[in-house]
Amino acid sequence: MADPEGSDEAEYTDPFERGEVTAGTVALWMFLALMIMAIGVAWFTWAYANRR
Repeated sequence: MADPEGSDEAEYTDPFERGEVTAGTVALWMFLALMIMAIGVAWFTWAYANRR
């Protein structure tokens, strides 16, 4: 803390309150995670069905 006077980060505020994290951002990441999980489930299903 060299310059406490002119720093923007005086007190921590929630990213939601700052407007950096929007509902769209959350929805996008949730969708992305869901797609990755769906691909994983499909791959395991395919591997199970094609086991020897």
